[in-house]
Amino acid sequence: MKKVLAIVYDSPAHLDFGGDGYFDLLKKELSCGSVVDLIVSEKPTDRGNVLKKEELPFNFLNSMKKVYLSGNYKFSNKVVESIQWLNEIISIGHYDEIYIDRICSYAQVSMEISNVSTYHAVGTAGIHWGYKKSFAFGKKILLPCKKKNNDLAMASSYFNLPLREFNFSHWVYSRKNAIHFLPEIWYESQNKLPNNCITNNLDNIKNLLVTYGNSMPAVTVKQLIAAVRKIKLVNPNIEIKILTGTEEFHNLTLASLNNLEVTIEKWGSYSEEFTWAHYVIGHGGTSHIFNCIKYQALPICIPAIADQFYNAQRAVTLNIGYSIFMYKWWRKPFNFIGKTSIFSAQAINDILNNKGQYLSKISALKALSANLKK
Repeated sequence: MKKVLAIVYDSPAHLDFGGDGYFDLLKKELSCGSVVDLIVSEKPTDRGNVLKKEELPFNFLNSMKKVYLSGNYKFSNKVVESIQWLNEIISIGHYDEIYIDRICSYAQVSMEISNVSTYHAVGTAGIHWGYKKSFAFGKKILLPCKKKNNDLAMASSYFNLPLREFNFSHWVYSRKNAIHFLPEIWYESQNKLPNNCITNNLDNIKNLLVTYGNSMPAVTVKQLIAAVRKIKLVNPNIEIKILTGTEEFHNLTLASLNNLEVTIEKWGSYSEEFTWAHYVIGHGGTSHIFNCIKYQALPICIPAIADQFYNAQRAVTLNIGYSIFMYKWWRKPFNFIGKTSIFSAQAINDILNNKGQYLSKISALKALSANLKK
């Protein structure tokens, strides 16, 4: 019987991309008779969604134990303990297949310590991109951006590697075994997609879906709520629906917008919400882009970290969406980690009012959706 180990980040968006993601990959393993063991890496904050482990059909190895395998955490004693615990699991598990979520970079370090070469990095940002490469483990790891870490000395000592090798972000990368959910063209240098003329009733192009959860900084969320208020007051014909991924953001949104005709909900059905939308504001993460492509809604990206910058850049380059991040992030994007995105209600309103541009971009988006894996 095949044995599979899957390491995921404690976020629904990282496990389920709306029907074709990591979760479905694991369900296919189950349907083939595999035994699937799941390890859930904790978030560095208590805010946000928590996976409902009891509702998922996997064996949870850390149901009574918190593990810290996400690169969002600074290197610390609890990270060391998590890596050591994972090393023991791997040594006795004799797994045939190992899948690691793109954000669980400490888990990938564990693979290297345990001399495991046949693992898959799931949902990686791209095939050949990055601003910082680490050669500590050969070509196995691409670490695309610097991350300030007060515990770098501890990490370098623990792994007996030069300090410079630990200026890394939280994104794992496996050149040979990467599993991507976006079309291959997303990771290539091609800059153009077919743009056939599409006729639409432009008066019906008015549905704006706004999404934010744990991954979006609180300051940015507050700016976005203020922008939504201005947009609705200036452009009352725009239909706006907001999906909130955390209890904190949900309550904040209700308190700020309860006197406006704006629908405010907690995370719902991907297919229902994205099918309804013409535009979707989000952080530009993989699930945001994936669902925009699948359900034919233009992404409006407010990137904050790592692959969100890459995805925002590709959305603009391929003419299927927008980025409303004001910094010149395409030059030195990772200089702005930790800073809030700055944007205006006017910038969003200009996008919503440019119906001719919508037709051009939705045409390119339809061409891109044809390249999604079946």
